[in-house]
Formats: sequence, structure tokens, C-alpha cells
Amino acid sequence: MIAVQYFAENATPVWVLGAILLTMTGIAYVHTRRGAALGAMLAVAVLTGLGLLAERLIVTPREEVQATLLTLLDRAEANDLPGVLAMVDTNSASIYADAEALMPKFLIHKAGANGEIEVLIDADQPNPEATATFKFAVNVTHRQSGVKAPYFDDVTLMLRKRGDDWVITDYSATKNWRADAARL
Repeated sequence: MIAVQYFAENATPVWVLGAILLTMTGIAYVHTRRGAALGAMLAVAVLTGLGLLAERLIVTPREEVQATLLTLLDRAEANDLPGVLAMVDTNSASIYADAEALMPKFLIHKAGANGEIEVLIDADQPNPEATATFKFAVNVTHRQSGVKAPYFDDVTLMLRKRGDDWVITDYSATKNWRADAARL
């Protein structure tokens, strides 16, 4: 299962395997000039194409969580507080409070995840849960003081699958965002 998930999330091994097999069958064709070797080359090209198509079409839970996080960051960058809150579980009052307290204080110019987004999925439940850990980076302007500043933090989001969507149920950060915002 892990190997299938790896190939479904990453096109590089499909490209590499296809290139190696195509090279091998190409060498066989050049040396023999037989129709069977040419057929093998065509078969490798078709199978590689199908593998790449499958990688593109299959969306794993890990990719869904990563897409949810990127959507959240896009909405934050657009200064879309209602859009951000729509991605939060309705039972997560602390996240609502933090977003409603902090987002109006800042004009967000850029929000993103630096480096790799590490996602762990616990699918052994009726509503699967996930944890996404990433390096949060944001460039903001404090609306009241006009101070422009980048802000970086290590963040872990906890998510739960609700229907077809992943919703944020909790988060943890290494820094205290409210205290840092109060200093501006």
C-alpha cells in the first residue's frame, strides 16, 4: 500500500522507471532491429504515459490535506477572514478567536509554507484525522502602526475529514502570535 501511495503522489519514479525501461528496450531494438523490440519500446512508452496519467488523477488523502493547507494560506493571503473561518471546524472556538483577533490587525501580503509540508494521516476512524506540520511564513503590515514585517513560525495543524473536505480542528505554534502582535 505504501509503494502504491508513493507512486500515486510522486511522478518522478514513474519518469525514471519509464526512462530506464525505454533506454533498455531502445538498445535492444538498435541491436536487433526486430519488431518485438520496437513493440516493447511502444509498450513501455504507453505504460509510462498511463502511469503518469494515474499519478495525476489519483488524489491521496495526504495530497488532499496539503491542498487544504495551501487553500488556507491563499485565503489568508487574500485577507479573506470568512474564507479562512469556513475551513475551521465549528467546534474550534480558540481558532475562531485567534483568527478574528489577529487577521483584522494585519494586511497580509504573502502567506506560505516554506519547505516540505509533512502530513501524517490516521485513517482508522470513521472521520479520518491528519496532522500537517510546516514552516509558516507571512509578510504583513500592521494596520494601526504601518509596521511591515515578515513572521516565521513552526506550525502544526490538526485536521478532520468531514464529508469531502478536511477541516482544521486545532493548531499549535512555537510562538505566541497574540503576544507578538501586541508588541507592534
